[in-house]
Amino acid sequence: MKKLSFLVFITLLTTYIFAENGIKINIAVNDLVGKGIEKSTAGIISDRLRSELINTGVFRVMERNEMENVLKEQGFQKTGACDDASCLVEVGQLLGVDRMVAGSVGRVGDFFTISLRIINVATGEILFTVNVDFEGTVKDVISTAIGDAANKLAAGAGVEISKAAVAGKKGDLYIETDRTGASVEIDGKTVKGTTPLTLKGYAAGEHRIVVRKGAWYGSEKVYLSPDDLLKVIISMQKGKGSIKIFCNVSGADVFLDGKPAGQTPVKLDDVSAGEHIVEIKKEGYLTAIQEITVSIGEIQNVSFSLEKSAFLSFNVTPKSAAVIVNGNSVDAEKLSGYTVPAGEVDIQIEASGYDVFRDKVTLDAGEKKTINIRLKSVFGILQVNSQPESCMVFLNEKEAGMTPYSNERMTPGNYMLKVVKETYEPVKKNISVIKDSTLVYDVKLKHTKEYLDSIAAVKKVIRRKIQWVRRIAFGAIAAGCGAMGIYMNYKSNEAYDKYMADKNQFSGNHEQLYDDVEKYEIIRNVMYGLAGGFGIGFAFSIPF
Repeated sequence: MKKLSFLVFITLLTTYIFAENGIKINIAVNDLVGKGIEKSTAGIISDRLRSELINTGVFRVMERNEMENVLKEQGFQKTGACDDASCLVEVGQLLGVDRMVAGSVGRVGDFFTISLRIINVATGEILFTVNVDFEGTVKDVISTAIGDAANKLAAGAGVEISKAAVAGKKGDLYIETDRTGASVEIDGKTVKGTTPLTLKGYAAGEHRIVVRKGAWYGSEKVYLSPDDLLKVIISMQKGKGSIKIFCNVSGADVFLDGKPAGQTPVKLDDVSAGEHIVEIKKEGYLTAIQEITVSIGEIQNVSFSLEKSAFLSFNVTPKSAAVIVNGNSVDAEKLSGYTVPAGEVDIQIEASGYDVFRDKVTLDAGEKKTINIRLKSVFGILQVNSQPESCMVFLNEKEAGMTPYSNERMTPGNYMLKVVKETYEPVKKNISVIKDSTLVYDVKLKHTKEYLDSIAAVKKVIRRKIQWVRRIAFGAIAAGCGAMGIYMNYKSNEAYDKYMADKNQFSGNHEQLYDDVEKYEIIRNVMYGLAGGFGIGFAFSIPF
């Protein structure tokens, strides 16, 4: 009760300080992960959390729509759930906030559990966590439990906030004890002097004062406001106590505040008064932890009941699926080896877009079991391939895309599939998409008759042009070769006449002139042959 009252005091004090100074922590709230509840319900609870955090007066909360707009402008796209620290830090940096709030809200029957954490965007450190358990309805969670969680977050942030608000400011402390001459420790550091003690110009903010004198001990948590004179009177008591630790398993290792302290059963004497953590470990059993308060001069009895343990490992598809064991969410790093109580274990695996998997397994003490699960998608997959490619795909007369077409989130059911491309006959087919199944449809389109006729007409025109070109070419070449043959015949006759004239005159050049006659005759004969060949070609080209 004392601890709760102090947290409430810190929250109220922080709210007052920040209302006076206009300083608030800039935060953004990631949508809570729903476990055992619908996504829409988790979204409503997330929105209510934002409102409740604003009402604390401690935080400046970015609206959901503003978050989405900023992320869209930054080109940030989430794949799967963004709930791990690295992703939240990246989102927080894009949003320009100091802290990110994330967590989950789970339900088992009428029992709800809300788990929240605040992450420092600058360092990625989880500053503190809040857990609120509640039995009732969703309505009760929204109206009551989420407000309690927001107040706890504000209280948890109180120390951090109040330190920031009073950084560099000072006040005066007067410390008095019911036993004079006690030494004084403030925040773990010994200060000079003994009680009664006045400390001027001491740092403002929250402090823990411890006074000691011999076996006498006293402590107090205080808040020193700037420029204030705070008078603290501390009652002192015997500063030690004892703890008796019992367990249903003998020989279990005992740890007090993380340090070995023997084996059960054990009595620990001379334990300093105050809060301590007792941890019990034994191979084959679940580790048990209790937070206890040791009163000065008293014996604190602590009993533990260890449960036999077993081990579960998970191989889950998709990787983003949330694994819940006995109502507790399993962190991703523990999926390869999660310790559970021996006996019957409830398992729930869920992911957006998939059917929830639920099962119960019974494990013997020390047993190791691997759970291999592929969640069944609530959607079907449709793939459409076509020849030729780049055809337009219509589903129920609505444009869906181009081939090759693939849609992995098809709502199961019957569809009218139509594949269309210009100059091709459209193809229509009634198809059925089945949940968690892939439908592949290959289609080969045929050209329309009009298109084929137009192609044939073009080919006919081209063929006729080629015919005329061929006829003209053959005719022109035949005529040219014939003309050349006639000309060579003329040159041959002319050369022959010169040859005969020279031969009768005995000039001595008649042999060279006869060579000219033969040359022209050869060329003439070749030209006549070519003219005849091309003439035949011209004749054949007329009907073809």
